[in-house]
Amino acid sequence: MNQSSMSFISSILFSVIIGANNPSIADTISLRADEWCPYNCVPNSDKPGYMIEIAKKIFEAAGHQVDYQTLNWARAIEETRAAKFNGIVGASKGDAPDFIFPMEKLGISVYAFAVRKDNSWSFTGMDSLNGKVLGVIRNYSYGDTLNAYVEANKNDQKKIQISSGDSALEINLRKLNKGRLDAVVEGLAVLTYTIGKLGLDQEVKIAGTDATADPVFIAFTPAHPKSHEYADLLSKGIMTLRTNGQLKEILTKYGQNDWQ
Repeated sequence: MNQSSMSFISSILFSVIIGANNPSIADTISLRADEWCPYNCVPNSDKPGYMIEIAKKIFEAAGHQVDYQTLNWARAIEETRAAKFNGIVGASKGDAPDFIFPMEKLGISVYAFAVRKDNSWSFTGMDSLNGKVLGVIRNYSYGDTLNAYVEANKNDQKKIQISSGDSALEINLRKLNKGRLDAVVEGLAVLTYTIGKLGLDQEVKIAGTDATADPVFIAFTPAHPKSHEYADLLSKGIMTLRTNGQLKEILTKYGQNDWQ
């Protein structure tokens, strides 16, 4: 049996397993987040992000549709909390602790720091941030220790500068390149991807990582009656995709490995 035949049969079996366990009426499940490649990327493209591909694979097998669009992170959280949308993509539990989180995570984010290549500084602990202007994104979670530092210094622009909007990370990296920031913090995979996307490889480098590693999820609004159902369906689907090899196929497309 050739590879395409095996893949087709695997997809059919996956649909049967998921569908049999979830006989609910078909829904359109709306997901929102700012662009955070490789987790979630450009909507309606051939590479919308591995989390989006996983969500589509699982929910469509159960007869649902996925509506994924980008929206700045602060609005995505606020409007999803109010049940305008069903879920947010790439969330850690610190981003929206009141949301409904699946049992199964969809990755792990290690936080990294970027500086200009002519800067010899690197992150070696919180004390190393003394005297540095750090670029962050509004309403992002960077782990408990960095979150506390950002909160304590958010009104001091000599320590923290906050960007927001759909292109907040790009704004921070361009400010860094122009010398208006000393460092930018972001998830390592996203930071590396975005530096390359912006063509800043020759100007910007990674300068250390934080010890914190946050699990990241697709999280669902606490204000919708089916959120627990969606979270459970997603968890079961991830385990099935891992077993049948389709999770590896999706992750390989984005140059990622299974986080387990």
